[in-house]
Amino acid sequence: MTAEIEGSECLPSFAGRCRTMMESVLDDARSGSITSCSRIACAARHGTPLPRQPRLRGPSPGVVLTPNRAHRGSECSCVGCALLALLTPALPACRPGPIPLTDADRNAIRAVVANFDKTVLAGDWPAVVSVYAEDGILLPPNASTVQGRAAIQNFFSALPKITEFKQSLVEIEGQGDLAYPRATYEMTMMPPGAKAPLKDRGKVLAVWRKQPDGSWRVLRVMWNSDLAAAR
Repeated sequence: MTAEIEGSECLPSFAGRCRTMMESVLDDARSGSITSCSRIACAARHGTPLPRQPRLRGPSPGVVLTPNRAHRGSECSCVGCALLALLTPALPACRPGPIPLTDADRNAIRAVVANFDKTVLAGDWPAVVSVYAEDGILLPPNASTVQGRAAIQNFFSALPKITEFKQSLVEIEGQGDLAYPRATYEMTMMPPGAKAPLKDRGKVLAVWRKQPDGSWRVLRVMWNSDLAAAR
């Protein structure tokens, strides 16, 4: 079984460049018209044909002279120079790209959201807070930033009695170990002393991170109401 690496589409073009470059170098070596190694490196990097240099007679078959400099076979391998020139720019370009979210990742996040809604209705705040990372942050509307699990639990436990709560996921984007779910919510609360329940609806945007054990936790979340502010 082989694993397909994202971004591997660059490999065929790189292989073609390498093959063409090596064929050109070997042909020039056979004909005795190899140019200097610096020119080979430049041609390899830019994918341009090798420049032809006038051949001068050397003191031995292993020496080829150009107007710029002379190279003995023992001093420099022009084939090696060309390979190095090809590999240097190509390897960074062929690094694997970010891994996209899988269906399993999205389903895991959906399951956590569904269970979160149930624990909110039950008023089980320790269970609610367990969804968040230790350094999780809430960005609630018309209120200060809430950071850390202890502060998050205090925030939720101070809310009025919640009688209805449901989130509907609109999309879950992301890559690697980060996900960005976007959702809407509907909620009904019964403030102490109120004559009628308070209904609200709005939108939510969050940042989740995948943990070493494969679970997902909320890093940051913000939400606001779709309803106009009361006057």
